Amino acid sequence: MKELLNISQEQLNQMQEEISVEKWLASESAGYDLCGTRDYCSCCDKRELYPCAKANIRYQMSLQALSEKQATKTSLRRSFKSKLIQNQSAQLYYNEIKNKLLAFNKVTARISQQCETFRSGSQVVAKINFAGKTLVVYLTLDVAQLDNKYRVDDVSDKKSYADTPCKVKITSNRQLKYVLELIELNAEKMQLTAKEIKSVDYSMPYQTDEQLIELGLIKPYTTKVRK
Repeated sequence: MKELLNISQEQLNQMQEEISVEKWLASESAGYDLCGTRDYCSCCDKRELYPCAKANIRYQMSLQALSEKQATKTSLRRSFKSKLIQNQSAQLYYNEIKNKLLAFNKVTARISQQCETFRSGSQVVAKINFAGKTLVVYLTLDVAQLDNKYRVDDVSDKKSYADTPCKVKITSNRQLKYVLELIELNAEKMQLTAKEIKSVDYSMPYQTDEQLIELGLIKPYTTKVRK
């Protein structure tokens, strides 16, 4: 390799001595020989003069070559609230669903980065999330006991939804009607009692990515991709 050819014997000798000392001290501390355990050891040819020095140079060159073949890409990690803010049509469904869930005694709501969770005491009553741009509701109902008309999915195999295995996608007014019926069944199952409640408007004005990043509701992150 050209880089190896450009390094003098004196430099290689110095590098070899420095690596040998470092490895010897580390081996003494570890209580066993660390030869062959370093990352650069995969590039080693023990038949060579100054094997450790040359192996380390080859290893650093391979890392540089890999880095040159990669570029960084900025992606956005969107919170549940940011998705809701930027999906005005979903907010219409969300308003009715949230009001319905909170129309039962002792039910409270909490929004996290991933979803909104509704609880009665320590019991999870429901969750609201997004699948792509589609609003999704998760309830505690047993999917096998429901009428086929509801078009629900069983997600009991997913750890985060073990308490709410009944998944309902809200894609139309009919599905909204069905999910409101299912919330009633869910409340009966959990022995929740209805209360008098004034309907609240939970809609939020649209905001751009830049505005939501400033609020911390969208978080940019970088990943490496091949050029």
